[in-house]
Amino acid sequence: MKITENALDELGEDFQKTKNGFIDFLLLDSKSFPFIVLEAKSEDKNPLDGKEQARAYAKSQKVRFVILSNGNINNFWDLESGNPDIISTFPTPASVESRKEFKPNPDIFIKEEN
Repeated sequence: MKITENALDELGEDFQKTKNGFIDFLLLDSKSFPFIVLEAKSEDKNPLDGKEQARAYAKSQKVRFVILSNGNINNFWDLESGNPDIISTFPTPASVESRKEFKPNPDIFIKEEN
């Protein structure tokens, strides 16, 4: 669902509210569609503590990508490709777009011989 300025205005101050809480940051793509959920934790917490919370937010927004951060440690997570990976720089929109094209097929791994 595309998010327009009017739609945000109609939602008021609770535009990031979901059934399970608040999305810390919802990054939009160039067409104003939800693109990446950024779950921010305090500096003293492991950013992976927010993993399941972020997954729920991403699913509620039909988003495939998540960034988990505590300000010092950042993880990028493609929900379709496994576990989060530590990143040293935030991904560019173009780099995330290119990942969108990749559609993993778990059957290949199941059938692969050692």
